[in-house]
Amino acid sequence: MTKTYNTGKNYRMIKQFRSVARNIGSKILMALLILTFAVWGIEDMLRMSDDKVTVATVGDIKISYRDYQKTLANETEKLRQMFGNSATPEALNNLALGASVLKNMINEKLLVLESKRIGLKVSDEDVANSIRRNPSLFDDKRQFSKKNFEYLLSSNGMTEKMYIEKTRQNMAVNLLISSVLSLAHVPENATQTLYASREEKRVVDVYTIPQSHITSTTQPKPEHLEEYYKANIRMFTAPEYRTLSYIVITPERAKESIKASGETKESNDIETVYHERIEEFKKPERRKVEQLLFSTEDAANKALEDIKRGKSFEETGKDANILNPKAISLGLIEKSKIIGNAADQVFSLAIGAASDPIKSAFGWHIFRVTEIVPPTTQPLEEVRELLEKELALQEHDNAMTKFTNKIEDSIAGGSTLTEVAKEFNLKLVSLAPIDNKGKTADGSVEKNLPEEPAFLEIAFKSEEKIESSLIPAKDDSRFIVRVEKIIPEQVLEQDDVKTKLLSLWTDHKKKKRLSELAGKISADLQSAVSIEEAVRKYSLSAPETITVSQKNEASDKPQTVLPEIMIKDIFSKPVGKASANFPKENGSYAIAVVKNIIPAELNDKDSKYSGKIANIEAEYRNDMKGEIVDQYIDSLAKRYPVSINESALYKKVE
Repeated sequence: MTKTYNTGKNYRMIKQFRSVARNIGSKILMALLILTFAVWGIEDMLRMSDDKVTVATVGDIKISYRDYQKTLANETEKLRQMFGNSATPEALNNLALGASVLKNMINEKLLVLESKRIGLKVSDEDVANSIRRNPSLFDDKRQFSKKNFEYLLSSNGMTEKMYIEKTRQNMAVNLLISSVLSLAHVPENATQTLYASREEKRVVDVYTIPQSHITSTTQPKPEHLEEYYKANIRMFTAPEYRTLSYIVITPERAKESIKASGETKESNDIETVYHERIEEFKKPERRKVEQLLFSTEDAANKALEDIKRGKSFEETGKDANILNPKAISLGLIEKSKIIGNAADQVFSLAIGAASDPIKSAFGWHIFRVTEIVPPTTQPLEEVRELLEKELALQEHDNAMTKFTNKIEDSIAGGSTLTEVAKEFNLKLVSLAPIDNKGKTADGSVEKNLPEEPAFLEIAFKSEEKIESSLIPAKDDSRFIVRVEKIIPEQVLEQDDVKTKLLSLWTDHKKKKRLSELAGKISADLQSAVSIEEAVRKYSLSAPETITVSQKNEASDKPQTVLPEIMIKDIFSKPVGKASANFPKENGSYAIAVVKNIIPAELNDKDSKYSGKIANIEAEYRNDMKGEIVDQYIDSLAKRYPVSINESALYKKVE
């Protein structure tokens, strides 16, 4: 039976993880085109007065240790959210994330300096539009939310002016990169060549050398066991165990406690809150505006004279040599979105009237108003649901804050966790000794262990007989954990692990012999020895015939999972030749013999083919863009001196 195969899920995850890490270093600048407004590390905006440690200097811009650490923490958290438990400290360390983040910060500064040098400027109007179109600032109705904007500023320690200037700077860099990327061009026939390579398939016979091929091993001598024991001492070391107790603080219990104590503050009714926040629900006057943009004042004045003599705005736009033939309409906009020096004049025009020529950084503008929408205020009924949700959330937060503050005050006053549980009517949970993975001495997972990952992390960083700080949970509960006892890790004596030692040694020897056998079989299959002769010589079972491809699509559900590196080897072999031997996840080895090559079908009339060609072209173009940006930044590094303070990267700022 022939089956279609693709690479396994685990390898795809690892490959994706590494891909993301690489992108942080070499391709992250492409994200500037999306303008997502990262808030860290833009010149000196967030630099504290006591932040004097510099990790790098780009031209006349310094990158502080504080900004570097904030950016590194931000990118680390993104990877943790993306990959969950796979993003272990060891994995993140192997990615050299710190170096990638610093490289990206340096590249960003180079682009900032160059955009300033060539005089790229962004108008107040474009900055305002960009901020209002930022999805992260939208409310439930996908409208710009002033509250969300203020929260963003507050949470990042920024003023409105700082954020606006940072946005303006990012947009200038965007313009710079856009002009550079206009050079990207996909060579003719490149996509078809890539398609033919990617879509090619191969039919192979996969021979499996199972562990059962090694039936026995020689009995080890005492010195062999001792040597293995010493070489693998970590395998015979019991981990550190901790006995823990904890309390759970739920929102429901917080509300009950605050209500029972009579501390509940009667919240304002919806109508009162609505009137207190009425400014949030007001929409200013908006106007539907058109504009003609000219390169010179003379051209603008001539066009205005034509309009005054009766020539229509539309005809003037067609006949005159304007700079914005495809962007005459600005749509329905507020006064704040008009270029600063034109706003008053535009919003004083009558419907149908044209303005005098107005100069800006882009040229000379003539505006016309075609519609006026008076200011409005959203009625209470439109925002009632939103206000009710916000008030409920506020009440919830207030109750939780008051309750947890009381608990923390009690602990600060000397109360133990047991006393706190009794005082505040909370359940105290005691756990048997567990390791940092939540497992007991017999290897089973502790059933009463909270699912929150931070719980174990904090528990194994806390000191003995000390209550931890509050540990937040996903369901909005809180934990406080206490380490009752620490049992240090200890090396187990060889006499105490005889059975385990013999089993591990035997397994190690079998794996080694199986690897050697697989190597011999592979060598015979790749030599002049016939396939049939090798099969008889080593008593190999009948092969499984499968069809393999180089694609990496999650929709594939392979019946037989082969290592990715083996797939690459298969596609380097001609018909009739065998691959090298490769270990599989189940401990066996696999060798593939190429039976047939199935070329890719090139069919212009097939919609699937056209879609795949389009995807490959987009991918190829994006890769080219990344290379162009990298080369451009390399050239900028020659114009603006870059220096890195290696020692400061590892300096801890108190």
